[in-house]
Amino acid sequence: MLKRKFILKKGSLYNSFFRITAITLMVVTIIISAVMNFYSNRIIYSDLTAYLYSAQSELCQSMDLVINDVNMASVRLLSRQVYNQIINDDSITYEEKQRRIKEQLLSQMKEYDNIADVVIITKEGKSYRMADDEKLSLPDKNFLDKIDDSGKITYSDGVVKDKNGQAYIMIGRKFRNLDTGRINGYLVTYVKSNNLIKIYNHLLVNNSFSMIVNSEGKIMSSMDSESIGETIYDYKFSSIVDKKLNHIDFKGEKMVVANTAFDKQLKDIGFNWYILTYIKEENIDMITRQISYNVWIISTVSAVIAIALSFLTVAYILKPLRRLQAAMKGFKGGKQSIGIAKEAKVHDEFFELEKAYVDMVERIDELIVKNNEEKEKQRELELAAMQAQINPHFLYNTLDTIVWMAKIKKEPDIEKITMALSRFFRMSLHKGEKYITISEEISLIQSFVVIEQMRFPNELQISYNIPDDILDEYILKLTIQPIVENALKHGVRGKKENGRIEINGMKYDNMLIFEVIDNGKGFDPKMLDEFDNLDKSKSGGYGLKNVDERIKLEYGSKYGISILSQPNKGTTVIIRVARREKQ
Repeated sequence: MLKRKFILKKGSLYNSFFRITAITLMVVTIIISAVMNFYSNRIIYSDLTAYLYSAQSELCQSMDLVINDVNMASVRLLSRQVYNQIINDDSITYEEKQRRIKEQLLSQMKEYDNIADVVIITKEGKSYRMADDEKLSLPDKNFLDKIDDSGKITYSDGVVKDKNGQAYIMIGRKFRNLDTGRINGYLVTYVKSNNLIKIYNHLLVNNSFSMIVNSEGKIMSSMDSESIGETIYDYKFSSIVDKKLNHIDFKGEKMVVANTAFDKQLKDIGFNWYILTYIKEENIDMITRQISYNVWIISTVSAVIAIALSFLTVAYILKPLRRLQAAMKGFKGGKQSIGIAKEAKVHDEFFELEKAYVDMVERIDELIVKNNEEKEKQRELELAAMQAQINPHFLYNTLDTIVWMAKIKKEPDIEKITMALSRFFRMSLHKGEKYITISEEISLIQSFVVIEQMRFPNELQISYNIPDDILDEYILKLTIQPIVENALKHGVRGKKENGRIEINGMKYDNMLIFEVIDNGKGFDPKMLDEFDNLDKSKSGGYGLKNVDERIKLEYGSKYGISILSQPNKGTTVIIRVARREKQ
């Protein structure tokens, strides 16, 4: 027999392991770091962009509320006829009209923090306003003409500033008399520009700034009040709003610009504006570099720890591995080598592994022997079943001939017993099928009982208590009938009074349970110990032992029959099988 040496060399194994482990960990560390660096940069940009868009969307919603607030304020002004009444009252002076309208406007607009001034301008050019005349300039003719040409709310192309440099956005609409529908002039509202972007300030990241611009690139609101009203980037503005995210040079610094257009509801009323947020690329790169540095540190430390732990693991494994190698050298199969392996004195994990292997070999041998025995037993049962099916049609035809002869001879008893016998054989053979329904098994028992009652009149009374809901379920053929036959032959036959047999059936979870109860002779419970040694031929046909073996082979070891008996009080045989609805 060819022998192969297996020698573990500590030095060579350690060196090989060191080289492989070190190179592998270095490559993995480099790859992980590169991948982490690449994806961290993308994730930072992605998360930052997502956050900015979310914040900008929130600002759009706030702007929607502000514009709606201004719109509702102007609608409330138009709905009050007091302004038209004061303006059309020729009995009071122009100065008095201004004073009264100012009082009305101050009273009605005090709850609107975003509105700095409201001006009503008539077609005749007279103006009535809420704030002082010298604070803000009146709308120019171009803006008033724009209101005339528009059928909806109109905003100024730029901003107006007061003497203190504070910027305002003019939002105008036609001033109507709601009773007559006549247009009497213009209603212009001055909205504080800084209030618009102030909503957005708490949402911004560090070292960033934002602004609101109109479709021409004019700054309508900004954190830098001096830049409000200016036009940005001239020729570059259109390229910025075309993309969600841009990388640009701004005043000599590289910036990332995120933009969000106002939603459709605001665009529909003329506010085709954008929110622009600027962040220095340097800030983003600094975060990326910090993450990359941390990844390198963690990866390097992890690699060093992994190498150290690996060497400790190898040192721990090598010692018992040599023991296992020595034990396996003498293992050549057979009882002798198995015995030597089991007598090892060192009980560690490798010994347990070797012992488990030896036990497995012995168990396989036992299973092979047991399997061969069961195959032989199965072969005998199949042979018996084949012998029982020899030429069944000849038997059926012969019995049918006897039935017709009995009819012709007018012998009803012969006809009855022959028909019962024919049904019995037909059901018991049942085309060679292994399973029949419970109703068919009961019919088989009934045919057998008819034959026995003809042989021994007035000897037997039998009752069936089988629920209808289990009659169509399948059972192993000749499971209950042999038990009934055994109860008749060895239990109730020979009694002075009539014998009784009761057959009960029920289902319990996934199990079918049957009871065959007789009032026969019974026997001492001590005789139950001899049940496993019963010869299957003692009860004729299929005996109790045979039935129990067939059930266990077919359904499993937890199924089978059990017997309860007392002398002179009868016997109860309990049959347990698994439910089987289809064959």
